Amino acid sequence: MLIALLGVLVAGVVNAQLSVETVGAVKLVGFGERELGAGVGVSWKFNDRFAVDGRALTYRDAGCNGAWRSSVVDEAGALLRVTLYSNKRFSLATVTGAYRDFNSDKWGFGAGPRVDFVIAKNLSFKLQSEVQTWFKDENNNRAKSLLTTGGLVYSFR
Repeated sequence: MLIALLGVLVAGVVNAQLSVETVGAVKLVGFGERELGAGVGVSWKFNDRFAVDGRALTYRDAGCNGAWRSSVVDEAGALLRVTLYSNKRFSLATVTGAYRDFNSDKWGFGAGPRVDFVIAKNLSFKLQSEVQTWFKDENNNRAKSLLTTGGLVYSFR
């Protein structure tokens, strides 16, 4: 039984589609203050419907004349993507996941839509927007933000 389960897992890994992406980000903290950022992401697409995405972002610091913050990764996220509609040139999906903000030591979760536009066989442009909710901090405050990202996605398969 265990060998059969391992065989199924290996077959799933071999057939999975790996892709990498560049990310430009605009985050509206509290739906007001704007932060600009950039990052990278990786996706593992299991089939035509489900994928797991990982993302790491860094932001510009508005208080330091727009310089980049000192940490390499300011925010990371692990997301589940479910494709709702797809054809040869266009794909519509919903994403949901968990986030970690390394500057404020907060954890959060969120969800939103994603649209992919196919440019070439292995290249597409994606737009994604997520409403993020962060767990309460030591002052019992809960923050929300709107994160919109866009970038190029390269698929290896």
